[in-house]
Amino acid sequence: MKNTLSKSKYLILLSVLFVVAAAMIFSTVGVAFAGTYSDPDVPKGLSQKDYWYFAENRFDLAGAREYFSTFDFSENEQIYIAVIDTGINYNHELFEKTLLWVEENGIRKPVGYNSVTKDGNIGDSSSSYHGTHVAGIIASVILELGIEDYVKIIPIKAVNSSNQFTSTAVNNAIKWACGENTIEQNWGYKVECRVINMSISVLKSQTEGGSWADTTALQSTIDKYSDTAVFVSAAGNNGVSSVEDPTYPASLDNVISVMNYSEKTADELEINSGSNYGYYDLAAPGTNIYSASGANYAYSTGTSMAAPFVSTAAIMLALRYPSVTASKLSLMLLNHQSSITIEKEGINHKGVDVMSILQTDFLSDDIYEYVKPSSISISASDESLLNQRAEEFKTIPFTASIYPSDSYDRAYDSQVIWVVERTVDGKTEEIGRYKSGLKFSFDERFYGQQLSVYALLYVDGNSLTSEKTSINITYSAPDFQSIYISPVEWSSSYKGNGGDVPANVGTPLYLSFTSVKNVDPSYEVKWYVDGKLVKSGTLYDSKVFEYVPDTMGYHTITATIDGGWIYQEFKIFVQGPFAIGYVLAILAVAAFVAFMTVTLLAELKNNPFTPKAKRIKKSENKQSLTSETVIDEVYSADNAEGESSDESDSERENAAEELNAEIATESEPVSEGEQGVEETKDDAADGSVQGGEKDGQDKE
Repeated sequence: MKNTLSKSKYLILLSVLFVVAAAMIFSTVGVAFAGTYSDPDVPKGLSQKDYWYFAENRFDLAGAREYFSTFDFSENEQIYIAVIDTGINYNHELFEKTLLWVEENGIRKPVGYNSVTKDGNIGDSSSSYHGTHVAGIIASVILELGIEDYVKIIPIKAVNSSNQFTSTAVNNAIKWACGENTIEQNWGYKVECRVINMSISVLKSQTEGGSWADTTALQSTIDKYSDTAVFVSAAGNNGVSSVEDPTYPASLDNVISVMNYSEKTADELEINSGSNYGYYDLAAPGTNIYSASGANYAYSTGTSMAAPFVSTAAIMLALRYPSVTASKLSLMLLNHQSSITIEKEGINHKGVDVMSILQTDFLSDDIYEYVKPSSISISASDESLLNQRAEEFKTIPFTASIYPSDSYDRAYDSQVIWVVERTVDGKTEEIGRYKSGLKFSFDERFYGQQLSVYALLYVDGNSLTSEKTSINITYSAPDFQSIYISPVEWSSSYKGNGGDVPANVGTPLYLSFTSVKNVDPSYEVKWYVDGKLVKSGTLYDSKVFEYVPDTMGYHTITATIDGGWIYQEFKIFVQGPFAIGYVLAILAVAAFVAFMTVTLLAELKNNPFTPKAKRIKKSENKQSLTSETVIDEVYSADNAEGESSDESDSERENAAEELNAEIATESEPVSEGEQGVEETKDDAADGSVQGGEKDGQDKE
């Protein structure tokens, strides 16, 4: 035992020395390089060289982490950043907390989209795991800053079966990312991405005859959503100047283009030799970037790796200014004062400076200050839906736009009021007002042949009103010979004229129409009972008629729709209320029986009847027996059977009186065959019967 303790002391001492040595080594590394990963969800064990891009004079991750450690997120809603790429390996550990996860049919899955196959197939199809690596860079920064509860990555796969990006697929991906999706209907999340990362590049010289030859549609979509999302794109890896051969989508308007810089020396940066350069917007680290690759990690180089750093900088600005338009955020990125400048071929390229972005008070500059909204307009997502037939009706999505679009406080977005009106016989009435923000759905709640929609916004007590958009719904004319009046529960299949429908005086019967689904709900409806008008209204609010019969016999119910009579009358025979009375009588009897049963059971429980297993042998002189003698005999038998003898005197007296009465009423002699005593005794111990005699043995 002593030897064992000595060995334990030496082991403990060695362990302490090892820990102290390790602490000294790693504390030295921490001083030299403040950007080492600290979050438990990102990879460990890499050196300063591996993370050169997170140094204080590069993309200062440590400074950003400190900034957000005391940041007030109370004003922030969750922000989404779209990664339009080759897909993603969403099972990688970096994405456990950084994707938006939902449950569908008991299966956990990430929210994402495939803009080619138009489904949720977002697996990374690139042999180099390009999309996974790009998304991994963003995920690593999110985790390091501790903002994973406020920022989620939305992966969108936009490559075809040949792993090529087409302008059409990218265009569809942007639309989906900016809100043209069904996420809110399916899962309750409203996903409109605040930042869109496109690590995609196609040289203009290579677009001839291809999908990128005409970027008009793509440019139109980007312009449409430039106030909603910050667009970031890679400049490309061809090593050419934008003057000679620009790339798409980096060269499109309202897109921030990103070059790749690397370390030339410890104190000097350079544009990577493989990066395109020239009149692109910003430069960011893109050389030997460590990120997710398949299920593991790998290094990769390119402008595709640089773009995510600018996208995460845009996210930081979006967190700082949640109500500022995306176009303003883009302007802040482009105009921020940077301590990083990289010269190439006479052009000074600005590097993204994280701390400048986080510490500059942008709203103090007039160029970023808010301007009060001056006008508002609305548009339908599909103008062909403005004229529809009722039987083929589809919901019409509307969007409002507030101007000047890049300068107003985004808090106004939620204040937009939508007004729906209906015109009947030249008279216009307001149906309702709905405060739903920039989005509004015109659905089957609204009926009528002529309707209109407009948006309303109040600014400092003054109202801004959009133009009215007319909606025309064509309804079917009522076919009075195929419409029936029937009970509501039968209305889907009823085709008769009544007569067999059970009804009683005072009992409500709910009636409605069949075959009126595509009839104008604004038509006037009138209900008649035996020719007397009893109810009127529109088909919308008076389709159901509550009929309460007040007299017995046959009654006829008829109705008109828009002045036309329903061809089939509804006839019904109303019975008297006796049926109800009969049911009530049965219930009363049942209640009485139940009451008596409960009463008797309670009485038996309080005064249980225990058979004494004793019959008194009757004889001719039985009338001479005294009640006291019999009672004593019975109680003596009870005591002999082990029963309690503590019965009260009142019990003895009552028993004696009852026995005397019985003896007094016995006037006829007892026959010889009936004489005898049959004794049965319940044995509490074994249940056997003792003392019994066979019939006839008592004869003399």
